Amino acid sequence: MKKIMLVILCLILVIPNYVVFAKFLSSQIIEEENIKNTIESFYNAQYDAYLQIQYKDITPYLDMTKKVMHFYIFK
Repeated sequence: MKKIMLVILCLILVIPNYVVFAKFLSSQIIEEENIKNTIESFYNAQYDAYLQIQYKDITPYLDMTKKVMHFYIFK
């Protein structure tokens, strides 16, 4: 009886932690994919500008949460 209760208690403690970890891991993977896609689209925009020999706006790719970036862009 004690072994059964111990197994049930372990399952009750382990399964919720596994679910939380899986959600955290999947959100981290999604964030990494978003970063990779942003970098890839930035380089594609630069390459297109090079091929067309014209200016392309890259402000959508900049991290505007930094004060330094605001200074350089809106100067």
